[in-house]
Amino acid sequence: MISLNNVSLKFENKQVIDNLSFDFENRKKYAIIGESGCGKTTILNVISGLLKPQSGDVSKEPYCKIAYVFQEPRLFDWLTVLENVSTVTGLDKSNSQSKAKELLTLLGLKESLYQYPNELSGGMKQRVSIARAMAYEPDVILLDEPFKALDVETKKQVANILFNCFKDKTVIMVTHDITDLEYVDYVLQAGPSQISSLSLVKSSM
Repeated sequence: MISLNNVSLKFENKQVIDNLSFDFENRKKYAIIGESGCGKTTILNVISGLLKPQSGDVSKEPYCKIAYVFQEPRLFDWLTVLENVSTVTGLDKSNSQSKAKELLTLLGLKESLYQYPNELSGGMKQRVSIARAMAYEPDVILLDEPFKALDVETKKQVANILFNCFKDKTVIMVTHDITDLEYVDYVLQAGPSQISSLSLVKSSM
């Protein structure tokens, strides 16, 4: 379980998160929706540890591995597609590359293994980012608008693969696309101007 305990965070004079408490249960799938700029991505950044709240804390289980797929792909420009994915596996070179090839092929990137990120389209870069998160085998995956660079058909294929891969893991996704909501157990409403609560909009449980 990941617990936000009375978390507050302010940027300059703007209160983005105000005394927020919420428990994300293990192996459940969550989507956080709300207006642009209300602080949804900030929640992911706090959970990941990229941002530290001014007050309150985030508690996680010991040795919890977290992967983060950002809105904009954060790939290493000097590494090939294959290297970008294989570098996170923790396996020896032969096994890590074999695993990376398998995932990249699954996501339709078999012909791009030895290309560099600057040779890829935005949608291809995002699929590499998703493959890298899958290769890391996290306990929790954070997704920030993960499919917005993909066309409708590719998005459906990739989403099905990703959520099948993480069916026994915790997924927390920020999205504006209502079609993403079919993949989650819980939909949480944030905002509107600052986040002091996450309201349950939909539960499939």
